[in-house]
Amino acid sequence: MAVIKQERKSKKTGKIKRIYMASQWHPLLKKRVYGLARTNKKEAKQDDAALVLAIKKEVKEKKVKKKSEELFGAVADAWLNANKKTYADQTWKTYRDYLNRYIRPVFGDVKISDIESQHILNFKSSLENGHNPKKHKYGAETVNKNINVLCDVFNFAISPLKLIDGKDNPMIGIKRNKVPYVAKSTWSDEQISIFLTSREAKESPYYAMFCCQILLGPRPSETCGLAESDYDPDRQCFYMHRTLNKYGVLEDSMKNNNSFRAVYLPATLNHIVKQKLLWKKEMRLKYPDLFNNDFLFSTGIGTPVRPDHLYRMFTRVEKRYNMNHIEKLPVITLYDCRHTFATTNYERGESDKVLSEIMGNTPATFLQKYAHIHMDRKQKSLDSFEGIIFKSGNEI
Repeated sequence: MAVIKQERKSKKTGKIKRIYMASQWHPLLKKRVYGLARTNKKEAKQDDAALVLAIKKEVKEKKVKKKSEELFGAVADAWLNANKKTYADQTWKTYRDYLNRYIRPVFGDVKISDIESQHILNFKSSLENGHNPKKHKYGAETVNKNINVLCDVFNFAISPLKLIDGKDNPMIGIKRNKVPYVAKSTWSDEQISIFLTSREAKESPYYAMFCCQILLGPRPSETCGLAESDYDPDRQCFYMHRTLNKYGVLEDSMKNNNSFRAVYLPATLNHIVKQKLLWKKEMRLKYPDLFNNDFLFSTGIGTPVRPDHLYRMFTRVEKRYNMNHIEKLPVITLYDCRHTFATTNYERGESDKVLSEIMGNTPATFLQKYAHIHMDRKQKSLDSFEGIIFKSGNEI
């Protein structure tokens, strides 16, 4: 603290009076500033503490005002660069794509301090009602993804960049849209059997991968990321610990701790996978340059199978089956095989804890997202309950 002491002589009485004053250097004014003249040193110290806080506040506000001239686009770029290794590669690229496709054309050249909540609401409304350059009405998931990206950029501007104050965050109060529930199509046990024993499925080079998706329920990126060393044919086991995304990037960090797991392979599936591995080893002997990688599954030219490619191959085989047969299978996506695994096994009475561990989820996520109970089981449950209540046969 800086408290100065002065002695002043009264012109009228000639008496000497001792006073105390707070004194601090003000970096913005480039001069010293003073507090009130006090006869009590304690009061002067209090003035000095208040003066220090006031100067710090003015300096901080000046810095914030100066830095807030930054354009939103520059801040967004800084956020992307700072988080390239924070997010999973596919997540980071998805955020980058949303930023470049939807957000940057609107806010890129605007000062970040000039963006207000109403601007965000107008942007959100333009996505919903089609008043955007592409004249397209986007669904809740797309709108919410844009809101998520905007929230992350403005939070980054607040901390660590300190470009705007937290209370001035324009994302405060902006709500995400409710995502409507869409019932997932899944196959029954009989439909699974029909597909996996069909000529169309067995003739596909990706048959072993289809079997893994339906019989084990992993994420497609997990199946594509399996290494030869992750498969133990003697113990009939997969060790799930890495993923391959649609951009061809291999990642060891998976969604959560439950994703790191060992998965048992039943005998028939183990035989199918073993045959696929033997095929790859034979191909490696013939074409060592093409099949020189550690992936368990590969394409016909030896390259790793990316999830988006596996999606297309599954859809192609599914369409071919339905074209060749009178009794059609319900159309599902490759990822719906994961939902099919969860639903059919849960309806059969398997434990949600066991199934969630096989799939690499928590039981809560398994029940909320993957286990879709069909109407016939609901009816059976209610009929059984009614039979217990009215077991005496008495009618109401």
